[in-house]
Amino acid sequence: VNDMNNMFAYCGELPVIDVSHFATGKVTNMSNMFYNCNKVGTLDVSNFNTSNVTSMEGMFYCCYRVPSLDVSNFDTSNVTMLRGMWNDCQNMTTLTTDPVKFNTEKVTNMGYLFQNCMKLSSIDVSYFDTSNVTDMDFMFNNCSLVTNLAVQNWDVSKVNNAEFLFSKCSQLSDIDLSRWNTANVSNIRYMFEGCDNL
Repeated sequence: VNDMNNMFAYCGELPVIDVSHFATGKVTNMSNMFYNCNKVGTLDVSNFNTSNVTSMEGMFYCCYRVPSLDVSNFDTSNVTMLRGMWNDCQNMTTLTTDPVKFNTEKVTNMGYLFQNCMKLSSIDVSYFDTSNVTDMDFMFNNCSLVTNLAVQNWDVSKVNNAEFLFSKCSQLSDIDLSRWNTANVSNIRYMFEGCDNL
């Protein structure tokens, strides 16, 4: 198998999916794999081999009930698309990644990545390589419990869309963007809308 695009998409009544023994070494596309699996309580993807995957767009989009995800073994060195990967994971309180393996060097789109992750109080994005990213729209929109985002070292020189980037991050009290080169950004609409504690 080399394509798992939309594999379980819209399985809205399915409460359990056991993919713990999937051999994914040849898979290149995991876009929307679990899209709208909104009754699934747990997902064990810790053994996934993702070394050949190029797209994880919307992979866990609308997995409302999943409380934690361990993607610490995900090799994302070939991934170019992360758009909406965890979008609307509204009950996720823990997200485990490995800074060494979760390589974002080739990623061009991070839009909607953490949108509506309302119960995540901590997101470590300090190691993200954003040097090729062009879209960051809605990336942290409505991450209402996050108090800190270490984005000061991000290279945003290719970003053109940053609308709603930090919108409704109502607990965010401090953010350092002093080194950001925003020369190519054309859209910052509502970028800090609802950041009441900033």
